[in-house]
Amino acid sequence: MFTSPLSRRSLFLASAAVTGAAALAGCSFDKGESPQTTTNGSGSASSGGKTYTIDTYNLNVFGPRPSFVNNFSPASPAEGVVGTGFLYEAMLWSDRINGNELKPWLASEFSFDRPASKVTMKLRDDATWSDGKPITADDVVYTVMEMPEQAEQQKAKGETFDYTAKKVDDLTIEFTWPNDKTPIEGDRVVGNLRPKPKHIFSEQNLATFTNNSNPVTSTPLTLERFTPQQVTFAVRDDHFIGEIPHVKKVNWVTYGSEDVARNLLLQGKMDLATISLQNPQATFESRGEGNKYWTVYANNAESIIFNTARAPFNDRAVRKAIYAAIDSDKLHALFDIGLPSISPTGLDPAVWGDQVKSDLTEPHKPDIEAAKKLLADAGWTISGGNLTKDGKSHPLTYKVVANYTNWATWSDGIKAQLKEALGLDIKVLKIPEEQLFDQVDKGEYDFSMSWAASGTHMAQVYAGMHSKGIAPMGEAGANTGRIKDPELDKLLDAAAAELDEAKLKDIGHQLQQRVVDECYIGPVNPGASFIEVSGANWTGYADKLEGDVAVPLMYGTADTWRTLQTVVPKR
Repeated sequence: MFTSPLSRRSLFLASAAVTGAAALAGCSFDKGESPQTTTNGSGSASSGGKTYTIDTYNLNVFGPRPSFVNNFSPASPAEGVVGTGFLYEAMLWSDRINGNELKPWLASEFSFDRPASKVTMKLRDDATWSDGKPITADDVVYTVMEMPEQAEQQKAKGETFDYTAKKVDDLTIEFTWPNDKTPIEGDRVVGNLRPKPKHIFSEQNLATFTNNSNPVTSTPLTLERFTPQQVTFAVRDDHFIGEIPHVKKVNWVTYGSEDVARNLLLQGKMDLATISLQNPQATFESRGEGNKYWTVYANNAESIIFNTARAPFNDRAVRKAIYAAIDSDKLHALFDIGLPSISPTGLDPAVWGDQVKSDLTEPHKPDIEAAKKLLADAGWTISGGNLTKDGKSHPLTYKVVANYTNWATWSDGIKAQLKEALGLDIKVLKIPEEQLFDQVDKGEYDFSMSWAASGTHMAQVYAGMHSKGIAPMGEAGANTGRIKDPELDKLLDAAAAELDEAKLKDIGHQLQQRVVDECYIGPVNPGASFIEVSGANWTGYADKLEGDVAVPLMYGTADTWRTLQTVVPKR
């Protein structure tokens, strides 16, 4: 279970079973000559009487999956394309452990003029594609302006952008938004852009191009070998970050379940994964010297969400009663991933400080009597396990991602708690990730679990609740809760326009109070990236994730490459 840019959970990939033997077969340290490898004290691996230098880093940030698809084109309409962040650099990077500060990466300089609706960025002069050609403003402009049109004409999957890009010179680009629609953090929006090589993609039919034959990359990795169970990348030595001294290859490894992943880590067959381990100290950290488990907060909350366009959750009293009846501490006891319960705002005071309203900082606690009173005062009764009002019965279905073990386990706890506290007998449906989120986006649910209160700026965290994001039933929209609240809209608009920090904080407090009073979300715990590293083969990881350390967030970002520069074969 993971939170990342690679899918909903790993920015954020569908689950499927694979045998342990198949997973193990893809994890050798001996460059493929033998899967049965052990380490010795010299930073080498021995197998069958032979000794090999440990230079390969094995990881998985995709979750349980049976295989990979040999397709590395982000424009491909085919299913199964993953991990293109390992091929294409972002313009900027966000320092997750230092207040999400934006820092240069592919762009060496950047400035944001919000009143002028303009971001200016200058590319590094030493950045090259893996085929040796320089990365220029032409590549950036192509990615933003030309590639989407090409994809549309060729019926491919095209990225869309709210901004335009104009070349100033070979390394400088201006990004602008029309009609003063500039985002609060326009530099962060543009910073997420990952330019594609114009000289490659512009010559292709994007509907059929799979980019799997020696793809040209901007990252330190180039594709060396593909098999469905393991993808191997070579580390190139001409990337602008400089030398990666010890890691020469990176493998993506498959595994079938969290138990298999944990065993691979414990055996040294996998060096890093991003799963939410239950009781991590007892099940992982204490079982091997150098094993580490981190939770890195992700500026959001894992939260119960309600479909406010569908009865009975169009009634505030029902939303509040359901949340009041749920004990998130007890849910965590069922599957403890190392995260605490959180404020009903979805904002963690440890991250947001005094931007969280002072009387809303405490974590959510259940109140069964209040829940019963809310329902009774609003005219609701429980009959046959269903909410009933005005002679109409409303059976409730709770949908959750099947392959997120903690969410799936918690869903059983939610069912039991609502039965015990209120007499409700809800139906739990555990659904594959892609299907579940497609249904949520289209409004085909009663209540579910997802991420809420997402963002690094107070004007962003509830922006997905603005009524302008509501799509017709059956169509996907940004406002998945289909919340229609004029007062909330007014506050969101005010926050988006406010430049004065003190006034913005006050508006933020009002926003939080409104969201809590109306119970548009039911936050359970902070969102986080879950990271575990095996101590079997590599050292050099930080003891604490603070200051200017390399954070092992292996999603194809600056954190990834900085980590690979840091690790040293175990001696």
